[in-house]
Order: sequence, then C-alpha cells, then structure tokens
Amino acid sequence: NSVVVVLFHDHGSRYVGKVFNDDWMRDHGFMKPTRAINLIEAHKDFGLVTVKESDQVSQAFTKMAKYNISQLPVEGENGFVGSIDESDLFQLLIKDSNLGEKKVSSVMKVAFPEVEGGLSIEEVAALINDQNSAVIVKDTAGSPHIITRNDIIEALK
Repeated sequence: NSVVVVLFHDHGSRYVGKVFNDDWMRDHGFMKPTRAINLIEAHKDFGLVTVKESDQVSQAFTKMAKYNISQLPVEGENGFVGSIDESDLFQLLIKDSNLGEKKVSSVMKVAFPEVEGGLSIEEVAALINDQNSAVIVKDTAGSPHIITRNDIIEALK
C-alpha cells in the first residue's frame, strides 16, 4: 500500500535563457537590480521629461505637475546644462512671486551627473545627495533616462 515517487531531473540547458539569465530573473522579480541600467526598467519606455534653459519657470512648474515629478534636467544647445528641483523652486517662489516669469537658466543648479549603465546601485546612490537629486543614465540605444532616490529605494526594499 506504499507509493514510491522517484524524481529524475534533467539538465539545465533548457533553462539557460531563463533561470540562468540574470536579466530574465530581474525582469520577473526573482533578483534585485544590481546596476544603474536595471533601475530604469520601470520607466524605460517613457521619454525623459526635460525643460530648456530658455523656457520660463512656469513651464517647468507645468511639466512637474503634469508628470508628477520633482526634478527636471535642463537642456541647452549641447546637451544637459543644469537641473531644477521642486524644493529649490519652492524656496525661490516664497521669496519671489514672479518666479514663473523668469527663465529657467536664472534658477537652475548644476546638471545631474551622467553615469554609465554598468555602475552599481551603491555607486549611483552615492551620487544622489543634497546637491544632486538624480542622475542620468543612457540605455543601450543611447536614450537618456533619470534615476531618482525613489528608484533606488524601490530597488533596495
């Protein structure tokens, strides 16, 4: 009246594209992201929202509200030339109610650091501080994406 169960396992060659593939494992939630490029997975299909240095600050406020974001890279003629952050704009707005009419170039801070996709999460996290609220990383196609504190928190929790 006993039942004997025998399991014969096969070799792992059928699973090379999945179980033994770190990218597949990460994409399906089985591994935590380890590199900067992995942090943009959730928003890699969306274009980077930016503001031009010649735009008015009111345009930056509009984009931040529309996309529910708290910082923007500032574009110039030759790439990213600065950044703006909602907490800095808030402090400036308290002092100057006409802030929206000013040019972004008059209120921007230094540009977000641009990093390689192979940088570790720890190295990226070390670049985000009071002076830099985000970093920029390019995907494999060369398109820029932003990595924020929230992206790092999501990856590490």
